[in-house]
Amino acid sequence: MTDRQLVIFSAFSARPSIVDLVGLLMCDAEVTSMGGTARVSVVVPDAWRVHCLAAEFMARRLSYGWKEHPGGGFWVRTSYSAALKTLTTPSFLDGHRLRLWYIAAGTIEEGAVILRLSNNQALARPALAPLGLDGTIERGPAIRIEGAGKIARLADLIGERPSAAPATAWPGQTDA
Repeated sequence: MTDRQLVIFSAFSARPSIVDLVGLLMCDAEVTSMGGTARVSVVVPDAWRVHCLAAEFMARRLSYGWKEHPGGGFWVRTSYSAALKTLTTPSFLDGHRLRLWYIAAGTIEEGAVILRLSNNQALARPALAPLGLDGTIERGPAIRIEGAGKIARLADLIGERPSAAPATAWPGQTDA
């Protein structure tokens, strides 16, 4: 537990909601429809991310499944649900949405946070800027967030490190 003040848009300032899964749509997640239902699926590179996403899905009362992806990593997906039918790429991010995006596609490289993007580069910076997290778009595509202040802000917004995540993989961890 940290001695930090709760940030108004942090992941722990509101209850988890199914709508939070729009954060996954900032990276390579997809929404697949079937009849009046839909599911969200994403490929993640590490097993710890599978466990973290599973916990996030369960907190939202969503069933999930996973399997190894032929191209490497793991394919994680929710079950089909009518509640997921209306999910679209977000124009607004809060702590929950950013947390899901970070779990699926965030890394720490050379003292910066890298958030992998899908084809939503045009949406990334405007969605992050109100949170004080403007960054630079890089090849990959990805957005790079640099500076101790911005990384501390990101850490406050996405909340405590899940137990499955290595300390070195989570921003703001000094006990790595």
